[in-house]
Amino acid sequence: MVKFKIEVLNNMSYGTLSNMWENLITALNVNYEIKDMYLGDGLITKAAETEASIIRINENIDSIKLVMTNKESDALEFFKFGMEPISLN
Repeated sequence: MVKFKIEVLNNMSYGTLSNMWENLITALNVNYEIKDMYLGDGLITKAAETEASIIRINENIDSIKLVMTNKESDALEFFKFGMEPISLN
């Protein structure tokens, strides 16, 4: 899995980011199950490879949440100054 770039994520809609976040959470849970299976079978190398994927997925989740929070903050700033709030999408 590649590391997501913040610059690219900034150009995506809030809805797209939300969907990506949900998909990554699902992938994260599946990878935890796979890692546990490998550990149970004594496949330490495979478990370590899966752990590397888990780390990257967590990094990408953090990046997406950062961009989503920034988009939410921008929308609230418009509201704070009495302007029509912008769409998060």
